[in-house]
Amino acid sequence: MDLSEEKELVRQAQKAPDAFAKLYDQYYPKIFGYVLRRTANLEAAQDITSETFLKALRKLWQFR
Repeated sequence: MDLSEEKELVRQAQKAPDAFAKLYDQYYPKIFGYVLRRTANLEAAQDITSETFLKALRKLWQFR
């Protein structure tokens, strides 16, 4: 996915929160994998990844 596609997904998610699922599906494996490697703890990685997406969703309106 290139930068213009990412921006378009964010714009869609800003207008319709259901579209956030596309961003989640795209980035969850990468973020979870990174956090799991850093923590070496499955439960912590799941929690941190969930918190990351929750923060992203709450701040989505700030994206330009």
